[in-house]
Order: sequence, then C-alpha cells, then structure tokens
Amino acid sequence: MDHLQEIKDIKINYTGVDISNELLKIAKKSVKNKDMQCIFVCDDIVDYIKT
Repeated sequence: MDHLQEIKDIKINYTGVDISNELLKIAKKSVKNKDMQCIFVCDDIVDYIKT
C-alpha cells in the first residue's frame, strides 16, 4: 500500500483480499492518498467476484 501511495497524478482502484479482518483494518488505515479508491474484501469472496 505504501508504494501505491507514492504514485502521483494517477487514479488507482485497488481491491485487497484477505482472510484476516485485523490485517484489513490495518490496510484501511494506511490509505492516505486521495487518488486511491480502495475496496477491502474479507467475507464471502466467491459472492463478491460474482457481482
């Protein structure tokens, strides 16, 4: 995440997938770049991919 935030003048859509809620909480807090749209998925990834 830190490396992605160093990129300037580019809109980034990032999807993070993990089975640990705690890791996703940490990742969400690390996003400070306003050009980054981040989605973090932990629940039923199969249903998420279908949509």
